[in-house]
Amino acid sequence: MNKLGKNLLKTLVVLLMFFNFNISFANESDNFFLAIKSSFQKSTKIKSANYIYLSKAKLINSSNSSKDWESFFTSSFNLNNKMYNNQGSYLSDETFLNTLTLSKKIIDGGVANDQLLIASSNLLIAKNNFLNVEQSVIIETIKSYIDLYKSIKTLELREVSVNKFSTHVNASKLKLKAGAITPTSVAEAEASLARAKYQFIKAKTEMKNFKNKFISFVGEEFNVLNLNLPKIYIDLPKNEEQALSIALKNNTQILNSKIKKNIAIAKRNKMVSSNSPTLELDIQYKNSESTTTSSANDFQSYGTTLTFKTPLFYKNSDKYLILSLNDEYQGLIEEEKEIHRDIKLKVLSKFNDFKNSHLNTQAVNKELSAAKLALNGIKKEEEFGLRTLLDVLDNEVKVTNSELNLISSKANEFLQKYELKKVIGTLTIKDMIDNYEMEKVESNNFVLPSVFDIDFK
Repeated sequence: MNKLGKNLLKTLVVLLMFFNFNISFANESDNFFLAIKSSFQKSTKIKSANYIYLSKAKLINSSNSSKDWESFFTSSFNLNNKMYNNQGSYLSDETFLNTLTLSKKIIDGGVANDQLLIASSNLLIAKNNFLNVEQSVIIETIKSYIDLYKSIKTLELREVSVNKFSTHVNASKLKLKAGAITPTSVAEAEASLARAKYQFIKAKTEMKNFKNKFISFVGEEFNVLNLNLPKIYIDLPKNEEQALSIALKNNTQILNSKIKKNIAIAKRNKMVSSNSPTLELDIQYKNSESTTTSSANDFQSYGTTLTFKTPLFYKNSDKYLILSLNDEYQGLIEEEKEIHRDIKLKVLSKFNDFKNSHLNTQAVNKELSAAKLALNGIKKEEEFGLRTLLDVLDNEVKVTNSELNLISSKANEFLQKYELKKVIGTLTIKDMIDNYEMEKVESNNFVLPSVFDIDFK
């Protein structure tokens, strides 16, 4: 093969390696984000929170009820027997009166405005609650994903340990036959093998349990093979001050505590408004028919009535309800302070956990390197009789434990990033999946019954 052909072959090999790396990385990343998407779509918590949000949105349109038009049709039948001037006999008088009425409060004292503020505030709370549920589902799924990932890796390491200890047991038996070691050393090797088998069985059981839990989130059709921790790039605060500043603006508990105060004020104001002067407009059309020969009860009429109404004093029940709502507002002020204190503590704690998680991973990496180096040295010393088989087995365990610690540390570092995003309130499904759109769950199965349907129950 000439020089040009060799260069082309090298270039082709490099391109294939790069292409395979990209595919592998994409599969690892896609597997993780696909788990989040599947869990999100299947979550009944998400659907429930979405329905609640939709219900609160509809209440916006009903908040004007105190100034809404009302319509009535009334039909009355009046049967009287009358005697005129104490002469003659009683005459039957049957009167049918049909009335159409349109009614509306032109001035309601401000009740409608207060109701609109309450409905709008409840909608904001529902929106924040939906975001909180969304964040909880994401974190639950990530934790379940990580638990399954760690359990699979643990099972693999436990299986390797069993194979290693089996090899050591077989080698120790050969050395015993050769007289190089004592039966005690063989017994120690067999005890280590039994312990490794027990740990393998335990790891297998834990893996199955974590798998079942994970499947309950993402569905039976999800492929749990080749789970990995993908490299993620998300915006996180650089220091504690920045983390606290973001949390004060975005944490759903803090936002809802402020909104609840506004609702308490609006409820108090609504009760005050309900005791204010009102002006009501009534438009009526009447049709009356009578069986008497007199035409006095036979008529048709239409007209308008303006009614001004004002209370002269507060009812005791209303007065104490207003005072109660004012106390509720004061209680919410104190509750907001407690929420701020609690969230501040959580943000600082979670930020420190996030920072320390990377340092922990670095430390465990060094621990693993040192454990492997020590094991290699002890194996060589054991060949020359400077160390016993038990020393080798003990250090094999140390290496395995260090490998398990590294898996846990990497998984924890991965999780801490998302938990920090949650506590500062900026974690959303769009951090996982670009341009994700919530599926519409609103059902139109319910049809309002006719107002003319009569229920005789």
